[in-house]
Amino acid sequence: MAHTSINAIVAFKLKNIAYNKKRIIAPIIIGSMLPDLDFIIEYIIKHFSIMQYQLQNSIFHNIFMIPLLVLLILIYSEYKEKYNLKITALGLSIGMTFHIIFDIITLQSLGLFFPLFDSSQNFDLKEYLDINIDNNIQKILSCFEFLFFRVYGWLLIEEIILNPKGNSHLIKKIKLWMKLEIYIFLLSILFIYFGMNDKQFTNIYGILYIPSFLFALYITYKIRKTLD
Repeated sequence: MAHTSINAIVAFKLKNIAYNKKRIIAPIIIGSMLPDLDFIIEYIIKHFSIMQYQLQNSIFHNIFMIPLLVLLILIYSEYKEKYNLKITALGLSIGMTFHIIFDIITLQSLGLFFPLFDSSQNFDLKEYLDINIDNNIQKILSCFEFLFFRVYGWLLIEEIILNPKGNSHLIKKIKLWMKLEIYIFLLSILFIYFGMNDKQFTNIYGILYIPSFLFALYITYKIRKTLD
């Protein structure tokens, strides 16, 4: 399961001590969330496509995607003469690299060399260390994704209050998102408590996670001037 919110929070909290360039903070935070687009892509393929291809943490978690994405942004910046996009490319690459390292440390299965190898050959530190995590514990940890989305929302509101830059009107939307996230967290815990099977839980988790993730990306982009 994804842990987008934790990556966003850590990237956000490190910004005051690690980065001093203008217009790089928002790209770093967005980059720290971006690899979890893999979860959405895989979810859509599984439920709305006849293909049965496994893409677990592969497309945006491999070591080739970061230089490819940076190269495309740099080409676009040269073509459009928008040279400030070079900072965006740097921020995204920092954030994505941080995300991949964090996933490795937290024992996620990653397709680091996709598409050279498929998901059955993902790099998984749990296998090397012979660590087995109970399935229910994994699901409970996944539920905390929504709780940490709420924490991330709270951090963004604090930042807007300190440095509005015309984004004060977004506080109401973030507060509503935060309220929904705590309800989703509690509901997810209840699903586990009442013994919902793995397939049903994964399906419902995806339905609840996708809008939460997309809103986190959207609101981070919208308040990019505040973050900088």
